[in-house]
Amino acid sequence: MLRRFARTLFYSLSLMAVSAQTLAAPEEKVAEVKSDGIITLTIQPDVYQDYIRFLDGRSPLDIKDFSEPFNRRDIADAIIFQQALALGGANFDIEFVLGNYYARNLKMLKKGLLSATLDSVWQQDLKNIQDHVYVTDAIIEKGEYEAGLYTSNKNIHTLNAKSLADVQKLKAIVNQNWKVDIQTLQSMGVGSITMDGHWTTIVTAVDRQLVDFVLAPFQQSEDLSFYINEKISLVPIPNIKVTLQGSRHFVVSKHHEYSEILFPAINKGLAELKANGKVRQAYTQAGFFNDRVKDWKTIF
Repeated sequence: MLRRFARTLFYSLSLMAVSAQTLAAPEEKVAEVKSDGIITLTIQPDVYQDYIRFLDGRSPLDIKDFSEPFNRRDIADAIIFQQALALGGANFDIEFVLGNYYARNLKMLKKGLLSATLDSVWQQDLKNIQDHVYVTDAIIEKGEYEAGLYTSNKNIHTLNAKSLADVQKLKAIVNQNWKVDIQTLQSMGVGSITMDGHWTTIVTAVDRQLVDFVLAPFQQSEDLSFYINEKISLVPIPNIKVTLQGSRHFVVSKHHEYSEILFPAINKGLAELKANGKVRQAYTQAGFFNDRVKDWKTIF
């Protein structure tokens, strides 16, 4: 199956999932559980780099504190996914494929070439494949996704924007596959919107001030900034934010050989993580739910 991911960087990391008992009582020795098989999951290279840094040799199943460096929304997603899978009673070895996969993931899920999404997906993006996938309960509910307008810390003109009218005069950039972001920018009346398919290209354009801003979730850093490849640092325009409308979910292909194990396990584990506050904790400590911007003006 891995040969189908042509011209991609492949990295295999065996993470033997353990039973829910390990998550509940990690100090107790638990008998090794037989693997249910191997599943392949895709992850962006920059996310994977920070994911490895965040774990620092630990199993994702052992993470209880998400406030450590390198965490962000998509890394919290990856860890929540694996903890939910284990809590739901499924035990898989995981192989990661590195690449920019959001749009391609949807096509592969439809054909059963991908088992599930490690990164949550907007509900709206599933309309064309809804008959081919199982969709979990929402991991981020509608109205919860607040985004900052991230720009270069040298772009003084953009940093001085204070209202929707000011933002409408700026130049935005967005991933061409992010329909919710595109619709939000268009509905905001932003006059100039550039589209690209690669996150690194997008943030580089913002850093070089070829464009003014990109929508991105808030971060856990003291100044709410985020770094890409330790070279590019973007900061949010202070005191303003937007709300992206829609809910986000994990998705499992109905046509994958392990779908009947994966979907009920993830949904069951996710329900438990939400009920005990672990999902909220993970996003809060990652900076996604961020008290430091609670009084910022929602301009859209």
